[in-house]
Amino acid sequence: ANVVRMAVNDADLVICTGGIGPTGDDLTREAIAEVAGETPKIDDNLLVTLTSYFRGRGMDMPERNKKQAWLIPSATSLPNPVGTAPGWLVEIGKAIVIAMPGVPREMFKMWKEQAVPRILQRSPTAVIKGCRIKTLGIGESAAEQELGDLVAQINPVVATYAKDDGVHVHVTARASTEDEAAAILDRGKSAVFAVLGQYVYGEDDTEL
Repeated sequence: ANVVRMAVNDADLVICTGGIGPTGDDLTREAIAEVAGETPKIDDNLLVTLTSYFRGRGMDMPERNKKQAWLIPSATSLPNPVGTAPGWLVEIGKAIVIAMPGVPREMFKMWKEQAVPRILQRSPTAVIKGCRIKTLGIGESAAEQELGDLVAQINPVVATYAKDDGVHVHVTARASTEDEAAAILDRGKSAVFAVLGQYVYGEDDTEL
């Protein structure tokens, strides 16, 4: 808790990875809750999600995993589509605190798809522009591999989502003015089209 307390006093963004599992030595939630002055409790919606995760794999959820359904009143849960541990986003003073799994695959996906968009939304002076580029004939993993370093950058954020009508590539740009945001978005779109152009069938509200 002391480390988290020092971090929120010194930084605008604090990122914690690991320590949100179900075991007794997973203490990241407790540390954040203590600094926020709140008590974690089981969130019914998170508990349903966790129970469904295990049931879908033909298992009963271990009692200790209920800890992963903890939430404090000021926290926003960050969904984890590839694991059991949801993340937290909490605002403490001027700082945004993000807690994510330590497993790289889970952490990377949560950071790109859940944390970054929420961080951008919380910047009061930022102009945010985005678009969805819709593709067909390529899987999500293959699309992400083709995009390479594009999915690792922060501005614009480039993230892939598997949908019923193909793989959507979301491009989200952030800047201090409309023109700057539009220019960053255009560069991001151009980069995506350069790589996946042969699979693209439309943008935003385009339907098959």
